[in-house]
Amino acid sequence: MEDRLKIYGIRHHGAGSARRISTSLKKFQPNVICIEIPYEANELLSRFELTSQICPLAIMFYSPNNPSQCLYYPFAEFSPEYQALRYGIENGIEIKAIDLPAGISLISNNFNQELDKSLTRDQKNIIRDPISYLARKSGYKDTELWWNSYFESWTEGEDLFDTVNQLMQQLRNNSAGLDDDETLTRESFMHSQLQLQLKESDKKIAVVCGAWHAPVLVNQNFVQQESFDSSKYKSIPIQTSIIPWNYSRLVLNSDYSAGIESPSWSECLFTDPNHAVSRWFARAAKIFRLHDISVSTAELIDSERLARELALIREIPVPGIVELFESCLTVLGKNEELRIKLIKEEIIIGSRFGQVDLKMNTLALVKEFKNCITTLSLKPYWSQNNKEFKELDLRKEKHLLTSQFLHKSCLLGLNWCSVSNDEKIRLGNFSETWTFQWTEELEIELSHKATYGSTIEEVIIHFIDNDLKKNHDLLELAQKLEHLLKSNLQASWIKVLEGIRLRTFDNTDVEQLSYLINPLVACLNYGSLYKINMDQVKGIIQFILPKIILDFKNQLIGIGDEKAKRLIESYNLINRYFIQSRNDLYLDLWKDECKNIGKNKLVHPIARGYFWNKLLENKTVDEEDFAIEIKYQFKDQLQIEQTAKWIEGFLYQSNAFYLINETSLSVMNEWLIALQEDEFKNILPLLRRSFSTLGQAEINSIRTKIYKNKEDLISPTNITLIVNKTRLGYLSDLFKLLE
Repeated sequence: MEDRLKIYGIRHHGAGSARRISTSLKKFQPNVICIEIPYEANELLSRFELTSQICPLAIMFYSPNNPSQCLYYPFAEFSPEYQALRYGIENGIEIKAIDLPAGISLISNNFNQELDKSLTRDQKNIIRDPISYLARKSGYKDTELWWNSYFESWTEGEDLFDTVNQLMQQLRNNSAGLDDDETLTRESFMHSQLQLQLKESDKKIAVVCGAWHAPVLVNQNFVQQESFDSSKYKSIPIQTSIIPWNYSRLVLNSDYSAGIESPSWSECLFTDPNHAVSRWFARAAKIFRLHDISVSTAELIDSERLARELALIREIPVPGIVELFESCLTVLGKNEELRIKLIKEEIIIGSRFGQVDLKMNTLALVKEFKNCITTLSLKPYWSQNNKEFKELDLRKEKHLLTSQFLHKSCLLGLNWCSVSNDEKIRLGNFSETWTFQWTEELEIELSHKATYGSTIEEVIIHFIDNDLKKNHDLLELAQKLEHLLKSNLQASWIKVLEGIRLRTFDNTDVEQLSYLINPLVACLNYGSLYKINMDQVKGIIQFILPKIILDFKNQLIGIGDEKAKRLIESYNLINRYFIQSRNDLYLDLWKDECKNIGKNKLVHPIARGYFWNKLLENKTVDEEDFAIEIKYQFKDQLQIEQTAKWIEGFLYQSNAFYLINETSLSVMNEWLIALQEDEFKNILPLLRRSFSTLGQAEINSIRTKIYKNKEDLISPTNITLIVNKTRLGYLSDLFKLLE
């Protein structure tokens, strides 16, 4: 039986193991290759094609009834499992997935999470991380460095697999053959699968599994294994798909214990072990140059020399990723933030991303999504070198279909596209400007979204229903409402509209309610395009508008600066509504309330100053009213900071100085002159910030007013100092004009 069975104990994503596996399999000539992959992958592996896939990839196992229950089995070009799979496919060898079904693994209650209490501390350390245990025993703090030094960096030695198996056998003996419940269950299942294979025929079987499991699966240990009993475990139905993966998701972290420190280094070790160090530094130089950072050949030579000398000092056969990182940081980092960031995020990890042919993908939504991308000519926008903008004219049928698809993408939560808020009316129809920012992670995210349903619309409905159950954010729901309407998904649109209507009854937050206005108005504008009755939308607007208007003043009292500025945005949203909708209902009420807000002494000064700006701009008040307000604001030297904030509000988001007449300017100047030096210094930063919004026309207006009335002004020095300190560069000749 030993001649028929060969166990290859490997390190997941170990480049050395991957490089050796093909040679060893070729020598052994197996009829069946069994791989430590969850059992449900068998159907997928039976039709796996190499030519249409680019690593890294992952097999996704998920529950169609609860997509949040899923696990991923990733592999790269340098993963031993992938090389075994490749060898089997290229040579027509049967491939079997023999690990415990994901349908059992995903139910945590199937396993006892605690280790046997009889285990010693040393045994527990072996079980938790056998490789780390061996590294520490050998005097290494870095587990990866130890494994790479003694195993992955070997260029020859088929017998090394036997050495690894023997090493792990000794560790399993030391731990009394015990482990956590899930590991023992997995090994029991793998053992049962191998027994079936051995009983069926006299075929030669190769087994590729994690090194820790290897000694348990060799012949002499079969009799010690408890037979697997499926009736003891709960299980859920599982579906599988092959999906793209990337190097950043192969990195060792708390979420992926089988990860590695540097996929880019592993790739170099696998591709060309004799020149791996040189290749790695050459790639580092390429990444630097892509970011317009010059790296000389001499610097690369120095980096490699330092890495090799560090390895020599540390008595290891070849440099590892620690030596490469340290030398790269020392020679190429130059203590510059961008260089160090590139080393840590791009050079150490690498940026390779996998590709899966649509024929291999079993996720219906992914196929539908990619077909839409092709049909609507959006491929240049869904790519690494993507285009950034696209203008759509919704009078054209294809443009309208494109718009609907992009709005559906937003509803799926794929943040690769967003529509500009600046919509223009053209002959009664809207145009849309879309911006795009594609990233590699979106491919993986799309695959995950696809587990929630078989069509785009089905998945969107699932997400919408969940949002309506849990989400109480009115703005988020309103944005979904707009996307739903523009996606032409009317059934869900009605649901969300009703959800918004119910949530507005008890809501008195002006900020939240005001942000509803914009998407609701957008729905009104699009209603005619889809021939939808908008009476419900109008009803919600007419319900929340008076609530906002009548409570606006109260919510501007007793608040901080940031809240005041956010409520200024709310003012702008309401004002924009009256302009865009041309609806006069409540307009008079709104104007009256704005006047009351401007005159209320308890209102936050930033908001009050801003409201006076708008009252003057809209000619809701006259200059006489404004003169009274100016005198009130600048008469009390005990409210210096409040007055400065009033100025900030008056100038906020606009060049509003043209609204101030000579009399008002004189009052402001007298206020500034009366300030004590320490008072002036304290408020100067705030005044500089406020005056920094002034443009050329504003500067010219101030210059004219000051020059025209220079004999009437007591002294223009203070105000010119403020304006000049803004460093705008427009007033270099102002002092000459005032001499």
